[in-house]
Amino acid sequence: MGVANDEEEISHLPQSMATKASQEKRARWNSTLAFILAAVGSAVGLGNVWRFPYLVAKHGGAPFLIPYIVCLILIGMPILLMELSLGQMFQGGDIEAFGRMNPRLRGIGLASVFGSFVIVSYYAVVLAYAGIYFVHSFKSPLPYAEGLTAGDVNLGTAEGFFYNNVLKLGSTADPKYAMSGEMVLSLAIIWILVFCCIFNGVETASWVVYVTVPLPVILIIILLIKGATLEGSHGGVKEYIGKWDGSALNSISMWNDAVGQVFFTLSVCMGVMTAYSSHNAVKHRVGRDEKIISISDMLIALIGGFTVYCMLGHLVHLTDDTAMYDISSFGLAFIAYPTGISLVGGSNLWGVLFFLCLIMLGIDSAFSMVEALTTVITDSWIAKRYKLGKPICSFVVCLIAFILGTMYTMDIGLFLLDAVDHYVNSWGMIFLGFFESISVGWVYKSGAQQKLVGRMSVIVYNFFFFFALLIAIIVGLTIPTERLISTGTPTGSDVVDSLNINNLLSTKTRDFVMSKTSTENEAFTVPFTGSFKIESIEVYPRFVGSLGKNPDKVALACLKWDDCKSQLNKAVIKAQKDDGQMEVLGTINAESFEKFYVIKNDKFPDDMFKAVEISLNTKNQLAVGGMVFIQPHRSGAEAGGYATLTGLIIYSIGLITAFFLADSNVPFGKRLWGIVGWYGPDRLRKMINSTDGPVWNPGSASSELKAFYSPHLVSILFSFLIKYFIPTVLWILFFTTFKIDVTSKYGGMPWSYQTLGYLVFITMAFLVLVVAVFPRVLIDPKTCGSDSVIEQAKWIFTPRPARDDITSLNDESDVYDRDNVAVISNPAVNPDKA
Repeated sequence: MGVANDEEEISHLPQSMATKASQEKRARWNSTLAFILAAVGSAVGLGNVWRFPYLVAKHGGAPFLIPYIVCLILIGMPILLMELSLGQMFQGGDIEAFGRMNPRLRGIGLASVFGSFVIVSYYAVVLAYAGIYFVHSFKSPLPYAEGLTAGDVNLGTAEGFFYNNVLKLGSTADPKYAMSGEMVLSLAIIWILVFCCIFNGVETASWVVYVTVPLPVILIIILLIKGATLEGSHGGVKEYIGKWDGSALNSISMWNDAVGQVFFTLSVCMGVMTAYSSHNAVKHRVGRDEKIISISDMLIALIGGFTVYCMLGHLVHLTDDTAMYDISSFGLAFIAYPTGISLVGGSNLWGVLFFLCLIMLGIDSAFSMVEALTTVITDSWIAKRYKLGKPICSFVVCLIAFILGTMYTMDIGLFLLDAVDHYVNSWGMIFLGFFESISVGWVYKSGAQQKLVGRMSVIVYNFFFFFALLIAIIVGLTIPTERLISTGTPTGSDVVDSLNINNLLSTKTRDFVMSKTSTENEAFTVPFTGSFKIESIEVYPRFVGSLGKNPDKVALACLKWDDCKSQLNKAVIKAQKDDGQMEVLGTINAESFEKFYVIKNDKFPDDMFKAVEISLNTKNQLAVGGMVFIQPHRSGAEAGGYATLTGLIIYSIGLITAFFLADSNVPFGKRLWGIVGWYGPDRLRKMINSTDGPVWNPGSASSELKAFYSPHLVSILFSFLIKYFIPTVLWILFFTTFKIDVTSKYGGMPWSYQTLGYLVFITMAFLVLVVAVFPRVLIDPKTCGSDSVIEQAKWIFTPRPARDDITSLNDESDVYDRDNVAVISNPAVNPDKA
């Protein structure tokens, strides 16, 4: 797969592309194994160690694996295969790949690498955390374990080291904006390592991945073996995957978390996989590699979960504190697991191995995101005009990312990091996933549909499909179902509106926080927006702060559950009717208070309520926080049914209209397929399925049957998922997340801290939009034939250039309807007619 083979690989391309490709002499992976290792290394990251295990345990263990595997097969793997095949087919990064389908789609690629750059700027900071722990793990005694003994474990010591020594975390109310010198130094070292791994692109990475990918897997297995031998580890395994509750599969949040985990764990929509596969030969068997990458990522995540929960089981065994199982995210990797390490013989060795494992897991993901950006830069006209090679591009990208990342080393850096991470992933990547699948499923090869049934027929059908989808989502989200009602500040006395740090690091939800100053009942009221019938109320208590007398510090520490529980006498839950009358729905006694409590409204099932009041009776001053959910009579399934029915009615109208607008001379079957068919995804399948033999053509019974049972071929299911299923699911997920975030403060942070996250997403959306409107933005302005800056600006910002103009800029004979990169075994066959 060396560079010397480029001429043979491109010999079958059209003359324009063959000339371009031969001039580039694109760098290649030094072996198939190197490419697979690099892709696996990018997919496998820190989330495999702390996010996936937590989600499994959070949703009851083994049941979570069902939605996870289903979503992996139906969403994650198709998007991964789509990106791999695009990069390989068009021999370019995200901007080049999407631009060659249609110049107006280049903004999708630009937004994806921008998002990837933002992610790596803070991802490296997390690696810097691990780097600090790695260095401190050589000290004896371990600084994050001072004072710990097997009989009296003080988790606060590990928390204090993370918050005070590593993060030097400040207050959101009074930020100092001071940087941590140790953190900046660690961050600089991380970026030096990243640059050394990727300074010459895949030619460097091809050798580095032979170490950075197998090594952390070996370390995870070593840590697993050690953890499995510890006393109490079986309890952790049981908590992780040993429970089964089939009813949990009805949870919408479980499926949402499964989609999110699958979507983000494979490094899709970041430009990484497109960039990596663009350095493959055009005949590479990418259909096989996609399965290897996906399955490897899942298996490593499972093994990582066993590794972590074996240690947590040992820690719970020693402390008898099951709250350890509720810790996730940073708290899992930098508080709970290090605490467990400190109680094991040879703790220095295990600390060094664990944090070295974290660094190795993250370094592959970090340099893959750098490669995503440097690939599109070196593919651009700027790099070609100024002769910018990979080393200089890699250096500049790493330097800018380091400078940008220093803002996360401030005392408020963790809050900024969390906000940006949420919006760029939960909003930005879902947004891009939707438009990527739309590009391939609805835009690419749409000219073939229009030629068959007519342009107006295709336009009408496309409009009605997306209009039906939008209306269905609006209906589904506006019908009241289970909803969080404690998103605002509750009314009542002594309210402390401060940030629950422990909650930010684990559950990532906004709790109400209320300071109690007496043993008398004090109530707060949460009003509804409108009035609803109440089926049940779920109270999720969160206790934060200390038992001291300083209410200003209520959010700076986390109490053990038993300590808080001992301070609470009871809670009385009341609801206010429309007429103002208060009704007692239930009472929770101290002995009944656990992680959550459900009160069924059997007394007043048909009455309308407009507020919930909770009265708390405590023994001493106590900071009390929690969440209250209300579930009206109308279930989520019922709301989904109304939404689906509405969408189907609108869609049916559009389909019938499009059918009658289609060319009547086309036979019924071809006419219907010309309207609803998936020409773009089938074009990718043709490329993938033709790598090992004669040209494979979609549509025939024999070819489709062969694709179903052959492990190296891609079936028709891929095309259906890309065009219909994935855009629908991602758009629903996007608007659901959007609704939740705009109606409450994410993580309880002030809006000013979330502004950065909003700006990142807005920038991503703007990049998609501006290139769609002005497709010449990413084209060499000298193409217009003038050296005048004014003339070049006019040429660039012409919203609707002539089609021939766009075509010439793309160096293609027909940018909307072509088959110019078919991978076939016989170059003599004309790919346009294959």
